[in-house]
Amino acid sequence: MRFPITLYKVDPIQTRFAEYCEVAYASDSKAGGFMLLERHGWWENDKKKSHFSCSVLEEHIKSEGEASAAMDQRVKHLFSTGWVYKFTTEFDHDTGTLVPKRIP
Repeated sequence: MRFPITLYKVDPIQTRFAEYCEVAYASDSKAGGFMLLERHGWWENDKKKSHFSCSVLEEHIKSEGEASAAMDQRVKHLFSTGWVYKFTTEFDHDTGTLVPKRIP
């Protein structure tokens, strides 16, 4: 499993309120496979809080490998349409916490 990738059209660190798309995949135990997921909303940087977040894509996929590849393709598509600021989460072994990480 991978952490979600969140994309913005403007740098969310440099602005108070930024629109985002978040792409991820998850296990779907009912269907016996995985789902590609996309959420859309607004990020309020001052309060570190998401607003108006809703699902805009749920696509059933058979294997985790296919789901991971579909996630990469969706991120690539969004990037090509102007969502150029990318972030993910990683585990910081020194502090034992999850921290946001900018993706080049």
